[in-house]
Parts: sequence; C-alpha cells; structure tokens
Amino acid sequence: MYNSNSSEHFYTKDYYERSVLVKRGWTCEGTAWYAPDRGNAIYRLYLGTVGEHFYSTSLYEKNVLVSRGWKYEGIAFYSGGAIKTYRAYNSSIRKHNFTTDSYEQKVLTTQRGWKNEGVAWYVYQAGDSNGAEKPKVTKKIRLVLCWWNSQIL
Repeated sequence: MYNSNSSEHFYTKDYYERSVLVKRGWTCEGTAWYAPDRGNAIYRLYLGTVGEHFYSTSLYEKNVLVSRGWKYEGIAFYSGGAIKTYRAYNSSIRKHNFTTDSYEQKVLTTQRGWKNEGVAWYVYQAGDSNGAEKPKVTKKIRLVLCWWNSQIL
C-alpha cells in the first residue's frame, strides 16, 4: 500500500527503481551521498501500514523489525568512508530521516521535535541535493534521494 501523504525519503542505487518512482510522481532531489560497492551492509526494510522504508546496519535491529512485521527488502547499499550519515526519528509522524548534513540534523533534533539517534553509517562523499551531477567516482555507488510530497524542515 502506498501512502501519498507519507512524506517519506527513499534512497536507492537502482536506476530502474528510481525511474519507476519518478513515473509514479516521486521527485528526485539528486545524489544524497556516495557509498562504497562493498563493506558493512545497510539493510532496507518496509512497513506498509505506515508507508516507511527503514535503513539499518544492525543485523539485530533488522531481525527484530522483521519479527514485528516489517518486510526485509535486502541490502540497500554499504557503509564505508569517513563522512557521517545521521539518523533522526519523529514519533508524531512515525518517520526516520537520514542526512550527511550535520546542520540539518541539529535543526531537526533541537528545534523541530526529532529525536537524535546518532550516526547511522558512513559514506565516502556527500551528494548534491540540488540535483547537479558529481563527477563519477570509481568503486563508489551513487545513492539517489527521491521524495514524495516531503517537507521535513
């Protein structure tokens, strides 16, 4: 089930998946970050009742969520590099946010009611949210940020 009012951020390395989402009305904001093509797995899960995808490097967290009804969708991408990707949670809308922007994380968690859940994983290079293409980076995967009707700030 798809909730068009979900305000969900979605991350994918798959061009086909991105294209399908664009045809369904999602807007792509550009490259969120560049991740390695191997390393520590980042698991992707989905809970249809709230319309949220969730990402975690924790096998334990993944298994607990699956036992609570989340659908495991596989390894989304990998963690590696020196740039922190932060995780925040907003219990009133039941959504997580992931960002490499420490200022965005600070605003969300000190002024907008989001709970700071710390560093989720690491990436090689931050992306460009205005959609401009970065030069190709060998052995790194470009993660595209897509969103549907999202306003988090």
